[in-house]
Amino acid sequence: MVTRATDFSRKIIEKYSKNALVAVDATMGNGHDTLKLAQNLMPNSKLYAFDIQEEAIEKTREKLINSDLSCDNYELICDGHQNLDEYINEAISFAIFNLGYLPGGDHEKTTKWSTTKEAISKVLKKLDGNGLLAIVVYPGHEAGSEEATGLTSYLSNLDQIDFSVMKLEVINQINMPPFVYLIERGNQ
Repeated sequence: MVTRATDFSRKIIEKYSKNALVAVDATMGNGHDTLKLAQNLMPNSKLYAFDIQEEAIEKTREKLINSDLSCDNYELICDGHQNLDEYINEAISFAIFNLGYLPGGDHEKTTKWSTTKEAISKVLKKLDGNGLLAIVVYPGHEAGSEEATGLTSYLSNLDQIDFSVMKLEVINQINMPPFVYLIERGNQ
């Protein structure tokens, strides 16, 4: 049984990224989602992964080099996810955001609602027909709480003709556990 939001997000990656032509890990962190995507994607797929911290890039690069990959067509980008449109020209089939701070890193360096909103807006514009966006949200710290509030408002107002939005959460855990938003684009 899946009891953590991160476990659930990895199940989503496994199930929904298999046929993705272009995948995005908008918040690379320690590289777990990037690695899972690279292992799961088709050989002819393209993977873009973003983080603002060089430490995250290096940890992820090491994970990818030391792994048996299906997709070796990946690009690790040391830049904010709000700039993803400067790197990605194609339609996006699958994208994931794992918000917050780098586990084991500086907790002051965290995703911020203003740049997260900008990045999500850009992903949604590029999401192809039946494309999926997964967002893992950590409301238990100040910046995470702001992101959770902002996301709830922003995603609730997406046009239901264009997008379906689902929130998945464990409701019997203490300390404001993380939750997951899934946003699917309808056939265009």
